[in-house]
Amino acid sequence: RFHYLPFGGSLRLCVGARFVTGEALTILAYWLRQWSFMPVLSGSVQMSGMATSRLAGGLPLILEERS
Repeated sequence: RFHYLPFGGSLRLCVGARFVTGEALTILAYWLRQWSFMPVLSGSVQMSGMATSRLAGGLPLILEERS
């Protein structure tokens, strides 16, 4: 649960955390309905991060519009 902490992880959470989480899930559902995401199979993925984990250089994807 506390692997990614954009809004804090203690008793003092951001007041907009639930709203933003719901908004992000709505946008993600819209994207997944409209697009197909395929990973680029060249190269390797390296983890990076200090306070939060992330992929070094991002995650290359190929987008295909669903019909």
